Amino acid sequence: LSAIQRQTADIRFAAPGGVFLIETGDHVPMLSATDASLGTQLIRQYASLGAIVVHQPDLLPAADQAGLTVHTLCFQAVYPSPHPLPLHCPYPITPLTQEDLPDVMAHYQLIRDPRRLLELIARGHMWGVRDGATLMGFIGIHGEGSMGLLEVFPPYRRMGLAYALESYLI
Repeated sequence: LSAIQRQTADIRFAAPGGVFLIETGDHVPMLSATDASLGTQLIRQYASLGAIVVHQPDLLPAADQAGLTVHTLCFQAVYPSPHPLPLHCPYPITPLTQEDLPDVMAHYQLIRDPRRLLELIARGHMWGVRDGATLMGFIGIHGEGSMGLLEVFPPYRRMGLAYALESYLI
């Protein structure tokens, strides 16, 4: 819905049982279908795009059959309060810079194109938590507007940093 609300959606199909669109910022194909047969049909129709974000887990078998076999499970949530979450983090959270790209590339596996990551950094859509000059983790906003890109580096896990990054971004 965010892509539609921000008017960055190229809606290719819309009907009461489902919608297929391409988010124009990151060119991400997205499918949401409450009608499983319609969802399967749309997956087959658009599988040549090479990747589709599917919002219903029961459509994953159809994606597998269409040759779209890499799955990354994501969770979606809404924070409806107009008030920010309390931020309890002893470390500063600051925007990432171009100099942070090697650390991001070394730890984040879902976006491997450094140009896409640099674009997000340049837009001011990525933040990191630091201990002095040491980057301990980061979070960002995907091109379609969702929170993501969350990674806390192994030595700094179990310290509440992911929660702090999410709270900061909310």
